[in-house]
Amino acid sequence: LNQKTIGNSGWASRTIVESVAVSTPRDAGSLTMKSSGAGNSGSGVGNRVFSATSQEWSVNGYSLPYLFGMWGVQLKHDPVFIKIDIESYECSLVPSFYDWFREEAVLPTIFVSFHPQIEPCTRSQMEKVLEVFKLFEQVTCKDDKEVLDITPDTTFDEFEEMLDNANCLTNKDNSDFVLSGRSESCQVN
Repeated sequence: LNQKTIGNSGWASRTIVESVAVSTPRDAGSLTMKSSGAGNSGSGVGNRVFSATSQEWSVNGYSLPYLFGMWGVQLKHDPVFIKIDIESYECSLVPSFYDWFREEAVLPTIFVSFHPQIEPCTRSQMEKVLEVFKLFEQVTCKDDKEVLDITPDTTFDEFEEMLDNANCLTNKDNSDFVLSGRSESCQVN
């Protein structure tokens, strides 16, 4: 990247492009990417990807806490925004953040796109997604217009009902969530 690519925002000097994939700690190592063409927007590391698979290639996968450590990013000192749009692998990745986030006093703002049209999350995965969502002060869906009233006591059945009532996860246009702030009831000392 250069100044011309991203304008005069000053980001050029603070931007690093890594040729790696973000993975769960369990999946860290060599991952197989699949797509109809390397680098297109339908590339993914899950069992299924958006487009017909005609190409596969290997990429090194690292957990986000590992990469943040390598880059010197500290959630308590650095404002962090994370965008996750990984063609159905989010069902595995988001739950893997729980152990990391529950120990952090400050959480990043996260924009995550789920892809039920490619491969919906299993019930077990969604139960773990709920546990991560409970750590945040606010969770919204539908272009940040629908606030989900998730508390530490929210049951999975209540969560499913919230998603249904808000039409979250019904199609690709309603599958984006924004997570922000640390829930006061989940504060870390």
